[in-house]
Amino acid sequence: MEVKYQKDINHNYMTIQAEKEIDMDSYPIRMLLGNEIASLVPCRIQAVDGGRVFCYEIGSKETAEACFMKQKLGKKEIRFLMQGIIQVIQDMQAFLLDVNQLVIRPELLY
Repeated sequence: MEVKYQKDINHNYMTIQAEKEIDMDSYPIRMLLGNEIASLVPCRIQAVDGGRVFCYEIGSKETAEACFMKQKLGKKEIRFLMQGIIQVIQDMQAFLLDVNQLVIRPELLY
């Protein structure tokens, strides 16, 4: 998974290169692009150099990795993180999205 960060005048983006061809008509892609899923960072897909890139507008958000490297994880912080992950799973299930496709890595959690 190739993750890059880009900036323009008003926005900060995290981009992830698609590892395989994306079926733009598939149910998960249509749900991801066509709906505002509250606990997920908004996403769009761009064509770049003959491939597809998932583009997430992260604004000034901080990753879980950066946030938790600043301080020791205590009970409160772990509970907050776990509640956030549970909320993402519930939101995905509400849109009938496969939670097994969710990537949970500290450097990708905002």
